Amino acid sequence: MRISQSSLEAFSAGPTPLPPPVEPLLTLAEEVVLLSLDAPRRLLRHVTRVAGKAYPDDPRRYDAALDKLTERGLLDDGVATPLARVGARAARVRAIMRRPARPAGRDAELLTLLAATGSLPLDSRADHLHARTRLASITDPPPAVIALADELALDLEDLTERLLPAPRDVASGFEFGSSAYPALWS
Repeated sequence: MRISQSSLEAFSAGPTPLPPPVEPLLTLAEEVVLLSLDAPRRLLRHVTRVAGKAYPDDPRRYDAALDKLTERGLLDDGVATPLARVGARAARVRAIMRRPARPAGRDAELLTLLAATGSLPLDSRADHLHARTRLASITDPPPAVIALADELALDLEDLTERLLPAPRDVASGFEFGSSAYPALWS
């Protein structure tokens, strides 16, 4: 069987490129807070503090991140405005999860911190598997991932299992979409 050269060109392009970052650009703490508005506040406070440890120039407190988002007009009474473009930001996170390439830098930090708050946009079991695979594939962890691993006293290999456990791990009591932090507060 012969395959024409034009048919093979689609395979040489590599992974699908990610959509560009959504404007306006936000700090890591601000973006995590914006994408995690439905998460428990205590988790967001904790994760914002972890992001602040990694990036001292960013907001170090949850309330400071909320204030900055409100000043920019991205939040109104704790609700995202259309200017925030939350749908586009969530679509970019889905693209990072579904892309067959290792996340690096800011993308890896965003995935990790959203997993810690339980706010990853996991629409299906396949998304959960993709997210686990992407988190496990982080080889050169950026500062916020290292800070979170230090905060949880985990090595990087155990971080994925703690943040996104297997969908039905009966032995540990976790269920699909659970977060690592509720276990810390009990």
